[in-house]
Formats: sequence, C-alpha cells, structure tokens
Amino acid sequence: MHLCAIVLFAWTGALVFGPLSLGLRSDALSAAWLACGAAALALGAFAFLPPRFWAALARHTGATWAGALGLGLLAAGFDAYGAMLWRPSAALTFRLVALLLQPFLTGVIADPARHIIGTEAFNIEIGATCSGVEGVALMLGFSALWLWVFRRSCRFPRALLLAPAGMILIWTLNGVRIAALILIGNAGARDLAAGGFHSQAGWIAFNAVAFAFAMSARKIRWLAAPASSHAAAPVEPADPNAAYLAPLLAILVAAMVARASTTRLELVYPIQLLAGAAAFWLFRREYRRMDWSMSLSAPLFGAAAGAVWLACDRLIPGPRLLAPAEGTASLLCGALAAVTLIPAAEELAFRGFLPRRLVSAAFLSVPPKAVGLIPLLVSTLAFSFYHAVHWLAAALAGSLYAAAFLRRGRTSDAVAAHAFANLLLVICAALTGRSLFATLW
Repeated sequence: MHLCAIVLFAWTGALVFGPLSLGLRSDALSAAWLACGAAALALGAFAFLPPRFWAALARHTGATWAGALGLGLLAAGFDAYGAMLWRPSAALTFRLVALLLQPFLTGVIADPARHIIGTEAFNIEIGATCSGVEGVALMLGFSALWLWVFRRSCRFPRALLLAPAGMILIWTLNGVRIAALILIGNAGARDLAAGGFHSQAGWIAFNAVAFAFAMSARKIRWLAAPASSHAAAPVEPADPNAAYLAPLLAILVAAMVARASTTRLELVYPIQLLAGAAAFWLFRREYRRMDWSMSLSAPLFGAAAGAVWLACDRLIPGPRLLAPAEGTASLLCGALAAVTLIPAAEELAFRGFLPRRLVSAAFLSVPPKAVGLIPLLVSTLAFSFYHAVHWLAAALAGSLYAAAFLRRGRTSDAVAAHAFANLLLVICAALTGRSLFATLW
C-alpha cells in the first residue's frame, strides 16, 4: 500500500507540475497530489509500526502534540522571517561588543555600517549567525517546552518571567563571546578564535543558561509551585539518574571546553579521560552494586559491530591523517578512553538508562528483558544522532550493542561489546594512520 501511494504521488505530481492536465482543474490535482503524499507518509509509518501503536502514542501524549506543532510552526516562521530581525539585532550586538572591548583594547576599529569590529591585527564582521537571534530563538523554544512539560511544578504567571530573562541573558552572553573572540584573535591565537572557540563557546553559553533556567524553575521558591503534602513518596530513595548519565555528560562537557580552548583535536583525549575518570570515581559506590560480569558472546557482538563500523566508514570521505609531530601520550590517552571510559559511559546512558527510563521513571525496577522494541529503537536512534557524521555506522553498531544487552539483560555485555569494537577501530586507526578522533566520533 505504501508503494502504491508513492506511485500515485509521483503520477499526480507529474500531472500537477508537468505539461499534461487531462482537462482536470489544477486545484483538484493539487489536492489529490497532497492526499497521496499524506497517505504515503502514513502508510510508511504503519509499515514500521502498527496503527495501534500510533493510536496509543497519540492517546498517551495528549496535548503534547499541540505544543510540538506550535513550536514547529514558530520555528518555521522564524526560519522564514528571521532574516528581517538580524540587521537591527546585529546593530545592538555591535554596540554591546564595542562597549565590552573598550576597557581592554585601544584603537578599536568599528564600522557600524558594515558591522565590522576589532583591531588592526584582528577584526570580524558580525553577520546573521553572530547577531544573537538564533540563540534567542533557541532559548525561546527551550523555555516554552520546559514550562509546558513541567507546568505542574511551576508557579504561574511568575515562572513566565524566566523566558525573557533567559533570552536576554543568552543575547548578552553572545556579545561576551564575540568580545572574547576578538581578544583571543588580537592576542595572536587567530586559528583558535575563528575555529573551536567561535562555535563551542556559543553552545557552552546556551547549555549554561538552559541549566540555570532549569535550576531556577525548580529551586527558587518564588518560581516553583509548592510541593503537595499528599504527594506520593518516591519509589527510589535516591536519584539514580546521575550514576548512569554523569560519565557521558562529563566527557561531553570536557570535549566542548577543550575544543573551545585549543585547535589541536588530539588534546581533547586527555581532558576527556580525566573528566570521565573523575565522574566514575565520584559514583564508584553505585557502580560496585552493578553486575559487571561479561558473557563470552559479548566480544562476538563487538567484532561484528567493529566490522560494520569499518565498512560504513569507507563510504564516508577519509578523515585527515595524523601528523608525525602529534604527541604519542595524547594518542594513548585517546586509545585508553576509547576502549574503557567511552564504551562504559555511552552504554550506561544509551542501553542501561534510556530504554528503561522510557518505560518507567523508576527505571531501575524495569528488568532489561522487559524493555520492548520501541524503547530500544528510540535509544538506538538517539545513539545514532549522537554520533552525527557516522550516524549509519552508529545505528547498526548500536543495534548490535542492544542485542548484546538483551541477550542476558546486563549492561556489562553491551559495554564489553562496545569496548571490543572500539579496540578493533583503535588497532585499525594505528595501522592505517587515520585519526582516532575522526574514526570514533
């Protein structure tokens, strides 16, 4: 049925956009074309998951779809009309950056007409992507989604003040980021300023503001709704989320900070290794309670995942080669992290936590073998998106890690399979001279 709908969609599309009309009204043809397209989308969804699943999903999510539709329309409207906003916002950003630079630099070059600011040694043009509009829109979307999802724990209308406060703060930090970029470039680190710092500093600022937004909404009594005296006691005495998520978050934050402060990607490895090791040490008591035994089948799943990853890697243009001057110590740190910390951190999050958390908030009470196909599919897709460029290899390898996880219901098997797959990738990278960073991330 999906194939038939696709054929009808192509045929009616040829009539709508082609020279033939068969004497039919163009609006009737357009309606038929759109109907065939909608039918093709629906039937394609039903081909992967039965209609009863989609009906249950719509029934259990309720008004969330309306909120998602509103945010989608808002994003589409901003994409269409956002260009109209960047010129006045860029002018405001220009004035803020000039004000921030005055105490630190003399002889600042400022051309408001062309939005160029800096010094003789290093100057930049503040364009649409640097005007702060994107950050403000992103913060608006985050604020709206947060306030809707956690509306029962917020005190309205006071909590609504968090949205403009977050938008103003993210715009201000964008000006601070640009001023810092100019200071770094003027000091001689032009590659660092225009490279890692330029992009990573923006994401660091957004994450910091989003975290402050979430903490303010939950911890400030003036903004948070009073707790109900009849609220049910928590199922678990302590929050177990941190032990499963902290290592991965620590590795991500360390990589983000490292890329913002250096142009050498290989220096990311030692920083990630230290951050991940610190997170594991912090929650060592929780990890001691887990079963870390490994089955003999785990390396087989890992070998298959490594082979799949290498096969998919050949479909992507080859990454840069390692320069002879690269430090051996940093590469050893990268190899060590890839075989130990990274598999454990990723599997705790994507196999040990996420599938069971989709089943129940008290995820520790969910037996791994009781996790259905849909939660595992969602976690595998999240694992794929997390690896960005290598999404196809990550999706296939993640499916094998999930199979290892389900076989005995132990996260340790998924960790072992992931570690063995990364070991094969490390060996291949060492033999071929390819970058570990490009191969594994």
